[in-house]
Amino acid sequence: MKKIFTIFILLFCVTMTFSQQLQQISFRQYNLFINNPAIAGSTSSQEIKLLHREQWAGFENAPTTSIISFHRELNTTNGIGGYLINDITNPSSRFTINASYSYIIDMDDVFLSFGLSASVIQYRINSNDLTYRDINDPVMAFNTEKKWRPEANVGMLLFSKQFYFGFAIYQLLKSQFRPFSTGDLGEIDMSRHLYIMGQYDIITQMHRISPGIFIGYAKKSPINAELNVSYLYRNSVMASFGCRLGDAFNMGIGYRFGRFTLAYNYDIVTSSLRNINSGSHEVMIGIDISQQQTNVPMFSSGNSGTNNSSYSKQSKKRLF
Repeated sequence: MKKIFTIFILLFCVTMTFSQQLQQISFRQYNLFINNPAIAGSTSSQEIKLLHREQWAGFENAPTTSIISFHRELNTTNGIGGYLINDITNPSSRFTINASYSYIIDMDDVFLSFGLSASVIQYRINSNDLTYRDINDPVMAFNTEKKWRPEANVGMLLFSKQFYFGFAIYQLLKSQFRPFSTGDLGEIDMSRHLYIMGQYDIITQMHRISPGIFIGYAKKSPINAELNVSYLYRNSVMASFGCRLGDAFNMGIGYRFGRFTLAYNYDIVTSSLRNINSGSHEVMIGIDISQQQTNVPMFSSGNSGTNNSSYSKQSKKRLF
């Protein structure tokens, strides 16, 4: 009996250690700040973004993710921001509190930004969601069901009003969580994650087409590659299409009215999980709290539909 539970624990820990451990979202190109601290202050607007994702609808105890984020520039060379993430992947979950800082160098036609962020993460395992064959087996005794751990992330971003390219490294400290009383077999190690991201905007007076790519990698885990294309009409109406290789296609629509933006995304699962769920749903809300409302869309970069000769230092910055 003890051997059976030891194998279970080992498999659980291997899954946590050698897989992509951070949250999965489809509106990633509009929330890149949570994947790269160098994006803090990359825009002259001040937008609060709220996102909620229900993954694999119809699948019992499927993952859910809720995010609230905000970042702004302090001046032309500094940016700050932060976010809260509640990522539930039953029977485990993560609650993250983050603070980020960036230093931005103006290189005339482009900006170069370096970012650093610190997080505290609460790891939880809900023992009530586990079924025991022998509830008195000492191997399954919990040391703790939750624990707070520190983490750190770094990033770099090269950007202008028409493109960006960057990379980031997350979970530098590789924090550990030991919920079970089984020695090293009960220890869960967090893996470092490498992110590479880029986008280019094709701009006309009323239209903007923005193809982009996002790649995530964790040691001994399959590469997470995402391709997406966003379309924006008159700075108000948005549509997007994306593909996570080997996982899903996603389609999004959105509309901006005044200071508010509302967008919805639907995932069509292409992996073997497609037989047991009806797709994933994601809703995003943006609220611009700038004292002076910007005319630049939240969905992409630059000042679509404006006179390029009138750009100020701030208007060269992107919106994410």
